[in-house]
Amino acid sequence: MHVITDNWFTSLTHHPHAPRRLFIFPFAGGGPASFRQWAGLFPATDILVACLPGRENRSAEPIVTSMDELIAALLPAIAPLLDREFYFLGYSMGGTVAFELTQALKQHGLPQPKHFFVGACQPPDTPPISQRLHLLSDEQLLRELDELGGLPQSAPEEIKQMILPALRADLSLLARYPSPIRPPLYVPISAFCATADALVTRKNMQRWRDKTVMHFKLHDIEGGHFFLHTQRHLLAEIMTAEMPQAYIEPELLAPELAAPLSMRIAK
Repeated sequence: MHVITDNWFTSLTHHPHAPRRLFIFPFAGGGPASFRQWAGLFPATDILVACLPGRENRSAEPIVTSMDELIAALLPAIAPLLDREFYFLGYSMGGTVAFELTQALKQHGLPQPKHFFVGACQPPDTPPISQRLHLLSDEQLLRELDELGGLPQSAPEEIKQMILPALRADLSLLARYPSPIRPPLYVPISAFCATADALVTRKNMQRWRDKTVMHFKLHDIEGGHFFLHTQRHLLAEIMTAEMPQAYIEPELLAPELAAPLSMRIAK
């Protein structure tokens, strides 16, 4: 993985000449390492995962405590990377972050994503799932995470202690998030709903329809809240199919991408 732009984004693929970018915004407590198996799932795409302070290579940095503060920091970090076609995928808490960032891009006259993908996340202005998760004891919080399929109780103790501060901080940020009423996006939205998600209901995922004036589609995906791990190939297949299939000049690609793409175009 290659860290760029003052540590805010980590490239899983490091294809600087790729014609499009996919920005991924992780779940609470998550970071680029949670998506390392996504590298290579999207052809001709530079995959960039947001890395918030207080985790992974930024573990020594002060944790962000409010959504406004987070968006204000993400905006100048992402702006130089919007020089080509790009897409957002927000997963769980990351869906809220991606939505607020898209609103901020519009307010500042910056480019919008070509498509907004969101999974396991109820839309803003929906009553919060819980405002007390961050108040649970370490043992209770880890048990909740295990039951959701995020981290098994059998995980090494050092791993648990490593993720707890960021997880608790993110949950605290969400608990204070005011869920404001925002105007709908002028961006197509595709939502992914897990069939056995104990946190986010299908009814709430359907409410993302109200967050766009453009096309909306809801996909039912087998699994629980963390289906991004078990169903990553299916998710990538659906997302790739819903990305506009524009012709891409081979010479604009990095050498390792040009030949495969030109062969696909020839077909």
